[in-house]
Amino acid sequence: MPEIILENVTKRFDKFVAVDNLNLKIEDRGFVTLLGPSGCGKTTTLRMIAGLETPTTGRILIDGQPVYDSSKGINLPPNKRDIGFLFQNYALWPHMTVFENISFGLEMLKWDKARIRKRVDELLALLRIEQFEKRYPAELSGGQQQRVAIARTLAPSPKVLFMDEPLSNLDAKLRQEMRAELKRLHSDTNSTFVYVTHDQLEAMTLSTRVCLMENGLLQQYDPPLTVYNKPANRFVASFVGPDQMIIGVRPEFMPIKETGQIEGRIYSTLPTGMETTVQVICDGTMLTGVVFGSVDFPIDSAVKLDLTGDSLVLFDAETGSALGYGAVQFR
Repeated sequence: MPEIILENVTKRFDKFVAVDNLNLKIEDRGFVTLLGPSGCGKTTTLRMIAGLETPTTGRILIDGQPVYDSSKGINLPPNKRDIGFLFQNYALWPHMTVFENISFGLEMLKWDKARIRKRVDELLALLRIEQFEKRYPAELSGGQQQRVAIARTLAPSPKVLFMDEPLSNLDAKLRQEMRAELKRLHSDTNSTFVYVTHDQLEAMTLSTRVCLMENGLLQQYDPPLTVYNKPANRFVASFVGPDQMIIGVRPEFMPIKETGQIEGRIYSTLPTGMETTVQVICDGTMLTGVVFGSVDFPIDSAVKLDLTGDSLVLFDAETGSALGYGAVQFR
């Protein structure tokens, strides 16, 4: 499986800069998530690597070979980059069975019938959809359709699998199940995955590294727990969690207790059974905390809370850059 390198990649649409001088190294067998708000450049980045969008300047290498180089006039088409692309809407052929959808691309590559049969059987087993081989897409659930789309994308054994918001059309319960399936699939295939999402939870749970972007600029590129515990700036901290302060505090480090040092008033509570998200107004500032367990608080009731743990982040108020990490002591 290949390594992917982006060197000084920029994409402009007239005067609008969608991606600005991006340098990125996606390691062999990595699961890299391109994360950020709408319009940040994440999908454009994915499409440039795949060859579906042409960069304005820069260089892209896959497995050591340049697939795009503005200085040398190199720009390989998608079918020459040995990649698979899973789209948001799955794009299954409605008049073809599951077997036919998966085998169609292999037939176009002139594989013989025995080889196609063997490969499709492998993928049906890998995605656990053997029993649906003769069904049509309209007879499948959303999750089953997605598995067929993944199997079809994996059929020719591409070096890299690109996915653009593949879970966005599924309900919450099915999204959670498919996250687990995608993580298992990444392990089983030993492939390099590049995944676009605006969902922080997907990025945190699936990735080996998160590429967080804003306005076309790379903000941080690190393993998920590093992004969470040591955000590079205030944007990263606020996007991967609800921090809004010069001192950034994760919600699990703001316990509500009678001996707390900070007084506040309950603004809202969102109990889920396992935990409750609590918004507290303290001296005009809204703080968001998480209380574990099946608890609730009356609206406008007075409470006390603390700031605990050694993973609090101090930000520069003017630049937004992280200055340090540590604990707060009350005197």
